[in-house]
Amino acid sequence: MDDKLKECLEKLHDATLVGVYVDWGSGEVRFDLETGMTKGHEIVKIRGRGLTFLDCPRRYPWGPSESVNSVWAEKVVGNVTQLNVEMQSGDVIIAIVNEFVVDL
Repeated sequence: MDDKLKECLEKLHDATLVGVYVDWGSGEVRFDLETGMTKGHEIVKIRGRGLTFLDCPRRYPWGPSESVNSVWAEKVVGNVTQLNVEMQSGDVIIAIVNEFVVDL
């Protein structure tokens, strides 16, 4: 993962998770996050291709929240990446994909 992508993920603290979308047939996952990175409310889209695993708990161990605490990615093996979205509710959404991109 390059430094620019890592820096972008780090700036997603306090973003609002609008939705998580899966296209089962194509194996794509998309996270839509509303941010204050620019003027107005911008939607940042994190797209994953080659989805092999998705865990999307909504248990609220720290209490209800739609806000993101942190987002980070880590290489699993080869080009396979685990994307982690920790919510301020304490839930951690995990997606394992062959590749992902961030659309600003």
